[in-house]
Amino acid sequence: AYQDYTVRTKVSEGIIAATAVKSLISEAYQSDNTTGMTAAAVAFNAAPIVAKQSKYVSNITVVEGTTWTITVTLLATMENGIPTVLN
Repeated sequence: AYQDYTVRTKVSEGIIAATAVKSLISEAYQSDNTTGMTAAAVAFNAAPIVAKQSKYVSNITVVEGTTWTITVTLLATMENGIPTVLN
């Protein structure tokens, strides 16, 4: 049970990272509707991957379109304790 708890805690870092991007897209919409959202998504996706990485997150992307999907890719390795099946 404790191991499951620690994995959930590590995975929650991805959710927190997605929340920051969600705020970026939301603010862009308030400033300039979908044009602002597109500009924010393009700028965010153009940022170096290193700037989006952490110990548990390997990348974050925003897919433009009708759903504006935010995708967080976890870095599941034996070293950081997240089971590799989550990749």
